[in-house]
Amino acid sequence: MACTKRVTGCISTRYSLAVLLMGFIIYFFTLRSNFSIIVVAMVKHSANNEGNSSSENECSNVNTTQVIKYFTRENNTVFELHNETRELWHTNSSDYKIQDKFSWDPITQGRIIGAYSYGHVFSQVMGGFLEARFGGKKVLGLSILLSSVLTLLTPAAAFAGEWWLFVVRVAVGFVQGVTYPSIFGILSRWAPPSERGRLLTIVTTGETLGVFVGFTLTARLITLFGWAVTLYITGGAGLVFCCIWCLLAFDSPSVHPRISDVERKYIESNLETTTKRREIPWFKMLTSPHLWVLIYIHCTDGWGFFMMLTCLPLYMDTILNFILDAVSKLYEIGIYQ
Repeated sequence: MACTKRVTGCISTRYSLAVLLMGFIIYFFTLRSNFSIIVVAMVKHSANNEGNSSSENECSNVNTTQVIKYFTRENNTVFELHNETRELWHTNSSDYKIQDKFSWDPITQGRIIGAYSYGHVFSQVMGGFLEARFGGKKVLGLSILLSSVLTLLTPAAAFAGEWWLFVVRVAVGFVQGVTYPSIFGILSRWAPPSERGRLLTIVTTGETLGVFVGFTLTARLITLFGWAVTLYITGGAGLVFCCIWCLLAFDSPSVHPRISDVERKYIESNLETTTKRREIPWFKMLTSPHLWVLIYIHCTDGWGFFMMLTCLPLYMDTILNFILDAVSKLYEIGIYQ
């Protein structure tokens, strides 16, 4: 089928690239969100009480009652022994696996979960310069390669010590901090002005899908295989996607070997040209109330979103007493949204 002047009659290369970038964002948010659940699975003897009790009972149980879980090889069933009543309770979780766990206090857990953000905040500005210098394909390809390798090393770092795990998570956040600056740089050379909103929407859809995959799939994998195998699967998936990215992604239409001449000419003729020495009106920007309103909205939205992203699994485990398999099912039916 011949493409029209606007290249709307066929599947265009720029939309294929947008879908590929969406996949990159899905993996990016999967790595960012799944570790919140993995930490819950890594911690030893979390206080999981049976049933829904009142807040007073929950507080007293957390302080005085320790729940010790016993795993049986027969049918992979789980029993809980309460040290005060000495009653043995059978839980409805047949998917738990025996797994090495760690005695981390809440402060240590928070430090490990937050380690990703410590590294992420320092590489975002640098990511824009790297993309302009080397191209988004190389920067994003190296980002997903290193983050996948670091994810594969995470179990070994955890067994080596909590500070080794902290360093690895900081490094994961650092190498992934270049993601959004590089994506915007690539889109600036691929997206005509009339289609930027549409293409950017396709790409950012990966945020929601990544959180969905990060919570539902991770919780299910942990209950089936354990937290260490879940990290290996996640890291291996990243290496596979890295190969796909290197084969299919290109920095601009001019270097893409399979793009049609019609689409390449259409994109290049509609891109806005900018001068290298264009002055940035910093004073007008910083004194604009509209800018500060946008900054305020973005900060509050980001604070609430990432607070839920990092703290909700731990809250559901320690306060609501949900098992991991139940957490995955709640996310599957849309509780998060």
